[in-house]
Amino acid sequence: MGTNYDFIELYNMTGNRFFGGFSCLEAAKPRLDKLREKGELPAINHALLMYEYRHDKNQGYVRTGIRTIHYRNGWRIKK
Repeated sequence: MGTNYDFIELYNMTGNRFFGGFSCLEAAKPRLDKLREKGELPAINHALLMYEYRHDKNQGYVRTGIRTIHYRNGWRIKK
């Protein structure tokens, strides 16, 4: 399945804590699971901001979208 981004960055909901850059949400899940188990993520469904970036040959990396992900029996993009 294709995506409309080249990589993602994950932040807490206020945008002041960075959890890392990843190629996709699947690649981020092991790190997020470790943080959740240690209690280092916010308690409300462990919601995070997911910034999507695409590489543009003229402008470099450009943010193409912002989504919310949360944990509910696994990490999912919130609809």
